[in-house]
Formats: sequence, structure tokens, C-alpha cells
Amino acid sequence: MHNISRIIGENKRIVIAVFAALTVFAVFSVWQYSIHHQPGEADPADPSHQTEQEKDSSLTQEQKDIQDAYDNDTMELISFLKGSTFADGSSSSVSFSDDEITIKDSSSDQKSIVPYVITAVAEDEQNTSESLVTTKSIALLTSGEKAGSYILTLKETQTGEYGVDYKVSCSLFPSSDDYIRSDTSSEVRIEGVTYGFDEYINGSSSEMESLLRDTCFNMYPTATTATWTEVFTIDWSNSTLTTDFVLDDSKKSEISLTYDLVAGSWHVS
Repeated sequence: MHNISRIIGENKRIVIAVFAALTVFAVFSVWQYSIHHQPGEADPADPSHQTEQEKDSSLTQEQKDIQDAYDNDTMELISFLKGSTFADGSSSSVSFSDDEITIKDSSSDQKSIVPYVITAVAEDEQNTSESLVTTKSIALLTSGEKAGSYILTLKETQTGEYGVDYKVSCSLFPSSDDYIRSDTSSEVRIEGVTYGFDEYINGSSSEMESLLRDTCFNMYPTATTATWTEVFTIDWSNSTLTTDFVLDDSKKSEISLTYDLVAGSWHVS
């Protein structure tokens, strides 16, 4: 003890400096903690303080079991829903992910997320002289704040050769009106087209791409990428050039386009 007192006495200035440094460090640490942890603020790392929206965004075990048993047709239907946004024409819109429905109201800037799975699908067709209407009644099982069973109605109306409209309706949505599919064709990526090909089509690649995107939107709504096959044929007797694109939908569909070398116009073959 006497030795310790002697050492402290001989190094009094050093001891005071060290003590001051430790005090400053302790005060700084408390200040840093107070900045990042205000009173009453939830710690994001603590699962007990998750927001209601985060809690609602997870599926129940029952829903997960249903999701694990999806067949190819159900997966294809979900791929279509995921690639679409539907709006009621005023301020409400709905969009889908693999297991969530996002409902937005732009007028109030409110958004709700509803976890869902598909439990069954029934399909009906009505063919008239003017149009072909395919209606799918999709049974949903939801969880979270809006837990329950709902019927989502998806109506596909085909008029003419390439005109297709899609509408959805559901009592889950804030509006009772049909929600019409928004145009997402501009999101389709077109890959593989080389600069040299543009010389054969008189610089009309932008018109070709526009037609290709419109065709994807109307006929192949789950496609997000169209890849050029890098092959084209010219029919000199009819003054036409034909080429193909492969899509990334589940069926690997192909779109064949024909260019009129005289008229300078494109059409789907």
C-alpha cells in the first residue's frame, strides 16, 4: 500500500491526466448512446420492437405450407400479378409480390401491406363476336390486420388480335371499382440487338422495340426480357425481313416480327 501511494505521489501529473482522459471517454460514450437511443425509441435489432407493418409482412405457418405446395399454374399466375400494377382510376392502386399485396392511396399517402397466399383458382371463358373474356376467381388467404378469406377476380378481355385488357377487383381493396392494369411495357428489356442490324431495317429499331414491348404487354404479361436470336431472313420477292425474339417467361415464348422493306413498317408475324 505504501509503495502504491509513493508511486502515485511521484507520478501525480500522469495519474491526473489519465483520470481526465477516462472521464472524457465515459462522457463521450454516454453522449453517443443518447444520440442513437432516444428515450422510448425502438431498437431495430430487438425483435420485440418490430413495427406492426413488419409483423404483418410475414406469413403464418399455415400460409407457408400452402405456398410450398403451389403448382406451376399458380406460380405463373403470381408471376403475372407481380409484373403488374392495378389502379382504380382515382387515387388507389394495388401491386403484388410473391406473398404480399401492397395497397396505396396517393391522396392520403397511406400504404398497407397484406400477406397472402392463393388457395384455389377457378376459370371461366365467355366468347362473343366482339371479344373473348376470361375470368379467374382466385381464392386468397390473408393474415395480419386484414386476415381472412377473399376472392380476387382477374378479368382478361381480348379484343381483336392483340388488344388485351386486364382488370382486378376484390373486397379487400378500398374501392369497389375495377382496378385496371397499368402499362408496364416500357419495363421490358430488349437485349442482343446489334448496331449492324439497324442498317438492314433502315434505322427503324425504335419502332421495332416499341412494337415488341406492346406485344409483350398484351400477349406475354409475365415477360421482362426479350432477347434477339441474332438471325433474320429476307424474302426478296415480298420485300420483307423477318426476325425472332425469345422471351424469359416460363414457356420461353417467341415473338416473330416482320419488317416491310418498301413501306418501312413493322408488324407481328
